[in-house]
Amino acid sequence: MLLSEVLENEDLRLNAEALETIADNYPILLSLQRLDCEVEIQNRKNYSHFGTEQERAEMIKELEKKKRESRARF
Repeated sequence: MLLSEVLENEDLRLNAEALETIADNYPILLSLQRLDCEVEIQNRKNYSHFGTEQERAEMIKELEKKKRESRARF
């Protein structure tokens, strides 16, 4: 499809603009996801009401993995 056709079609133009916005903000979204993981990890380490020590350790391990994966995507 030609760019001129995309620009003439309102729906296609809006979709293209939305994709461009997502692409522009993707690094920011990944950074926020990593920050969220870091905050959650600290919460799990500091507060005992998140379950047993073993459960907290498993949750922290999962969050660390998620953080590494989001860093790898960036």
